[in-house]
Amino acid sequence: MFKKIGLILIFVVLSGCSSSFNTSHVMLGEARPSTIASEVKIYTSPPAKYIEIAIVSGTNAGSLTVTEQAKTDYVISNLKEQAAKLGANGIILQQFSDQAVNVPITTYNGTQATTTNTTGLLKKGSGIAIFVE
Repeated sequence: MFKKIGLILIFVVLSGCSSSFNTSHVMLGEARPSTIASEVKIYTSPPAKYIEIAIVSGTNAGSLTVTEQAKTDYVISNLKEQAAKLGANGIILQQFSDQAVNVPITTYNGTQATTTNTTGLLKKGSGIAIFVE
């Protein structure tokens, strides 16, 4: 039972991370009317003709994903949402990396809470939000 309480606390801490804390952007041009995130295309190399809107970046903070693919998919989803809000219909991927982070784990034995730290990996990614004509 005490392990369940510790796991619940981990879930609450992780799910309490707002998506606004795991995304950011730097404007390179002017924003356009918003688009639909599911229609934002991912490019690994630049298309022939496009307009740069912003550099978008994000992490998988706040997600409960475990596999590397799921972490990457979560980051790409965040990048697409940001890009769509800025009016982009594409993202040129630039960089993905892992960052070691401390994750606090709190357990409760009925009378006392104990917090220990473990190391986890945070997936980070960035790209250029673009509008392809």
